[in-house]
Amino acid sequence: MNALSWGKSSRWSCFVLAGIILIAAGVRFYHLGRNSYWQDEFLSLENSSGNVTPLKSLPTNRLIVSPPHLTRLNRSASWPQLWRLPDGDLHPPLYFILLRFWREGFGDSEWVVRSFSAIASVVALILFFLAMRLQSPMSVALWATALLAVAGSQINASQNARDYALWMMLAFGAAYFMLRILHRGFSWGGGITLGILTLALLLTDYLAIFCIVSLLIYAAIAMRQKARLLTIAVFLVAFVLYLGIWGPELLHISHFDTGWLTDRSAHPYWQTTLRIIELPLSSFSILGQSLLVAILFFVLLAAAIISARRDPQIIFWVIWFAPLIAAVIFADLLHHSLMLNFSRYTFVASTAFCALVPVTSRHIFRRFCWVAPAALFCIAAGSIPWAFPLPTEWRDVARLFRQDVQPDDVIVYTGGNWNPSAPFSLFLGINHYAPELPGKTLLLTDVHAPITQVLPQTGHSVWMICYQTNLPPQAIFPNSRVVQAMVLPNIGRVAQLEAR
Repeated sequence: MNALSWGKSSRWSCFVLAGIILIAAGVRFYHLGRNSYWQDEFLSLENSSGNVTPLKSLPTNRLIVSPPHLTRLNRSASWPQLWRLPDGDLHPPLYFILLRFWREGFGDSEWVVRSFSAIASVVALILFFLAMRLQSPMSVALWATALLAVAGSQINASQNARDYALWMMLAFGAAYFMLRILHRGFSWGGGITLGILTLALLLTDYLAIFCIVSLLIYAAIAMRQKARLLTIAVFLVAFVLYLGIWGPELLHISHFDTGWLTDRSAHPYWQTTLRIIELPLSSFSILGQSLLVAILFFVLLAAAIISARRDPQIIFWVIWFAPLIAAVIFADLLHHSLMLNFSRYTFVASTAFCALVPVTSRHIFRRFCWVAPAALFCIAAGSIPWAFPLPTEWRDVARLFRQDVQPDDVIVYTGGNWNPSAPFSLFLGINHYAPELPGKTLLLTDVHAPITQVLPQTGHSVWMICYQTNLPPQAIFPNSRVVQAMVLPNIGRVAQLEAR
C-alpha cells in the first residue's frame, strides 16, 4: 500500500500521528538534564528567581565580598519584582513569570526546568499539525509534522531553559486560530483566543512581532472583508494592550552588548550569503554538506515554490517565513552580525521548510510525492545527534573551586577585550553551582583596570574564568604566573594564577 494512502484511513492516521508525537517527545526529553546550564539559561534562572538584587547592579572592576546568590528561588518575591524589565536579558517577562511558577511547583533541577520547554515544543508540534490540517490533506500534514519532529533546530530549542519553545507554541497557536477563522468564519470565541495568544506572543519575545506581521499579511490577502476586518482588529487590540502593559518598560531598555554577535571574518557579506544558502538544510541540523549540495537544495526548493506559487498553502508558508528571515538577514548585512548562525533567531520561521517540502512535492511529483519528504526525514533523523545543545562543564568548574579556592583568594570573571557582558553570565555559572565559595569576587569588564596591576598578591591565588580563550592570563594580570589552566567548551579559559 502506498505510504500516502494512510491519509485515507483515520485509524492509520491516528496511529501515525501518535508515533510522530512519541518520536518528538523522545528526542526532546532525551538526556534533558545531562548537561549543566549554559550562560543564557542562568539568565533565565536569575530573572525568574524574584531576587531584589539585579545582576547588573553588582559593582565591576573592584572586589566583592560575599556576593548574593542570584539564581536561588525567592518565594517571597512580589509580583512587581517579577513584572520588570529582565535583568541583563533582552526579552519580555512572560516566559520568566511562567518559569517561576514552574520552578515553584516542580523543582529546580536541570531536567525539571528544561522540561517546561520540552513540553511546550511537543504542544507546538501538535498545533503545527492542526494548522497544516486546516489547509492540507492528511498525508501532507503528517509528513510536515514528521519533519518538524526531527528538525534539529526544534530539538535544540526544546532542550533550552529559554523562551524559544514557548514562542513557537504561541506562534502556532495563533496561526491555527487565524487559519480556523479563514476556513470556518469569524467567531468571538476564536477571535478572543487569537487576541490572547497574540498578546502572549508579544510578551514572550520581541522577534515574535514578525510572526504577527506574517499572520496580518496573510489575513489581509486571504480573508473576506468582514472576517478580514475583525481579524485585523483583533491583532491591533492585542498590540495596543501590549503597549499599555509593557510600553513603559520598553522606554527603559538600555544598550545591550552585542559584541559577541559581530562577524569578524574578512568577508562578512560573503559569509552572510553562504548562511542564507545553507539555512534550509541547517534548520534540520544537516551538517557537513558541501556548498554544492546546499545550493542545489536551496535552488530546488525555490523552484518548487515558484512553480506552485498560486497554492494558498505555499503562499501562507512563504509569508510565514519571509518577514522574520528578512529582518535577520537585514540585521546581519547592516551590522555585520551573526544572527543567521544561531537557530534561536530563525527556528520559528524555518518551520516553513517542514511544510513546504511535502506541499511542493505533492504539486511536482504527484504519485511519488512522498519520496522527497521521506528522504529528508531519514537524513534529518540521522543528524539528530548534532542537534542537541553543546555540553558545558559548570559542575566540574564548581567542584574544582569548592576544593581549591581559599578564603583569601580572588575569583575573576572577564570577557576579555571584546565582551563586557560576559563577566556577569560567567559569574552566574559559579554563583549557581557553588554559591557559598570562600574568597572574593571580581567582575572585570575593563582588562586595563588598575586592580589588575596589584593582583595576584603573594601567598594568594587568582582564579580567572575568561570567555576569550585566545587571551593569555598574563595579558590581564602581568605580575602573575600560571599554576594550572584549562580551556572548557562553551565556558572559556579557566586558570589559577599566583604572584611571580
